[in-house]
Amino acid sequence: MEVRYTVVIPHFADIFIYKDRYIKRGNDIDFINLIERNWDKWIENIITKSSINKTVVILPKDGCLQAYIEKYKNI
Repeated sequence: MEVRYTVVIPHFADIFIYKDRYIKRGNDIDFINLIERNWDKWIENIITKSSINKTVVILPKDGCLQAYIEKYKNI
């Protein structure tokens, strides 16, 4: 049995928001650099890797997961 799932990802342009969050919460600089170097590639991979069971939602620029959940939790 195949399970349908949704992947919610940040907007491409929000890399600086996420980088700032990682710095503020004290993540290791190697982790931050890894994210920064691979951000576009990883997001593009999530979007283009097709699956009939996967739905990809890209948050709006400066959007957050909480707002997405609030908007769609009652649908």
